[in-house]
Amino acid sequence: MASRWITDDQITASSADVGYPTSSARLHGNGCWIPSIPQSSWLQVEFAMTMILTGIRTQGFRTGWITKYMVEYSETLTSAWITCNAFITTDQLTGNFDADSVVEHMFTGRLQAQRIRLTPLQFHMRPSLRLEVIGCDYGTCTFDSSPCGYIRNSSVADFMWTWKLPTGSETWGPTSDHTAGAGGSFLLADATGRHADDTAILSTEVLPPTPAKCVEFFYHMNSPAVGKHNDHPNGVLID
Repeated sequence: MASRWITDDQITASSADVGYPTSSARLHGNGCWIPSIPQSSWLQVEFAMTMILTGIRTQGFRTGWITKYMVEYSETLTSAWITCNAFITTDQLTGNFDADSVVEHMFTGRLQAQRIRLTPLQFHMRPSLRLEVIGCDYGTCTFDSSPCGYIRNSSVADFMWTWKLPTGSETWGPTSDHTAGAGGSFLLADATGRHADDTAILSTEVLPPTPAKCVEFFYHMNSPAVGKHNDHPNGVLID
């Protein structure tokens, strides 16, 4: 937003006080956005294309700042809002503690979205906001890195893993592969037409155990009978 790649008309809000328009809600700017009606206020950023959003940065302004807020996103300009608590540890994020320091929150999963909304929950003096959204457009994003720290090892793999985003499908198959409700990215290895002894290795740095599930494995293979397949329903959990 600071680069003005996001135009003024792509930033909207529930209301705006005189002298504090939505167009001023840009990180490190000389102004800010302040709603004229603080209760149930929100600021929204729309994108011209599908984006992959990975985080958010906020600033206050002069004597006011937002101390706690909620983030929602929508996959299209008309689809329902989704609260980000599926991707972060809580749906209430800690905001700023002064007017100028930048507070950053990175999502633990990538959000595929065409709009994002910030709703102030608590604030100091006035809900003054300067904002930056972190991400890239879907066509140029790289999926070589993972929230879990996994990387592709092309020197020993006979075929490449492909990073994908959740499709919302509950069916089996390479194009859907049980991704409904998946929070973040998943890996798809399609070995169709390859040799039976092909290998793919997924490696990571040594990580301490955590209660959160980091990755889950499924496999399916076609049988000679059309429409028949073997599916591993429970998967393998790596914690």
